Amino acid sequence: MFSVLIQAVPPADAAPWWGVPLIAGLFLLAGGVIGGLISFFSVRAADRRRAAREDEQRWDNELLIRAGRVLSTIDALYIANSDYQATINDLIRTRSDTGFAEANRAARAKAEAATSAFATARTELALIAPTDVVETATLIGVAFARVQAKLEVLPVPPVYPSDNSYSTFISRVRAATGVPDYSKRKAPL
Repeated sequence: MFSVLIQAVPPADAAPWWGVPLIAGLFLLAGGVIGGLISFFSVRAADRRRAAREDEQRWDNELLIRAGRVLSTIDALYIANSDYQATINDLIRTRSDTGFAEANRAARAKAEAATSAFATARTELALIAPTDVVETATLIGVAFARVQAKLEVLPVPPVYPSDNSYSTFISRVRAATGVPDYSKRKAPL
């Protein structure tokens, strides 16, 4: 009978009956916490990447809109300078003093309004565009300013910005926004 009692009592180095479930529960709890943290940080990182991508896309779109405004004002400025020069050329060719002041004033006001619109568009572009884009837009503006300064003195033909400065501006805007060049685009399959 004594041997039966010895077998019924567990040895002193054996684990208690509640130890195994407790350790398993702790591992389960730790795994849940670690899994939750990994999930939390993964979702947070993905949200940050998505927000950064959307923010970059929004600024790229805004840059494209403002660069488009600058290009539109360049065209309007060219037309205004052409009209102003044509008015001066007509007045010089006809050697007529009749209506010279009014015609000159109206054409000059149109050219000045176009210049002001260009300056406003260039300033709005400068707020968000990279430096090289702004510098190119400024060079185009300087070229037009030189033309307008000569319009009053010489009957020169109107000048459009050189193809180089115009295409450089477009290339720099494309590079800043990640828009590929037309020649590099591939047709969808």
